[in-house]
Amino acid sequence: ELQNPESKSKEISMKVFSYFACQLIVISLFLPSTAWSQWVQQGSKLLPGGSIGSTIYHGYSVALSTDGNTAIVGGIGDNANAGAAWVYTRSGGDVWTLETKLIGTGAIGNASQGFSVALSADGNTAIVGGIGDNTNAGAVWVFTRSGGVWTQQGN
Repeated sequence: ELQNPESKSKEISMKVFSYFACQLIVISLFLPSTAWSQWVQQGSKLLPGGSIGSTIYHGYSVALSTDGNTAIVGGIGDNANAGAAWVYTRSGGDVWTLETKLIGTGAIGNASQGFSVALSADGNTAIVGGIGDNTNAGAVWVFTRSGGVWTQQGN
């Protein structure tokens, strides 16, 4: 079947236009109007201080407090898959500092702590999930911060 080359070109152009139009619609639905501004990295990358081993998977899970000044980062591979979570605080607008490394006590086996992490709105309560605890039964550890000191709640 013979096609007019101009017709084929218009068809391709319409497909490309439709694709990009759909992408713009999706983006505009999910981003607030202020999101069109530029994203800027704040400080240098966050590294897992006090990590054990070479395959940490730091960044496997992340969470941020509502005010954006406390972050928690999970690393399931720390210490041969025991896992851990690191808490960072922000000061001066763009300076992030490692506050502590959280390791829940009472883990059974390679818990992979840090598989999931969450922070309360004020950043003073953290929950750290370990999917591998007790032969993959899983567990969670809850920590609270008071005066800059993190304490595990319960066993």
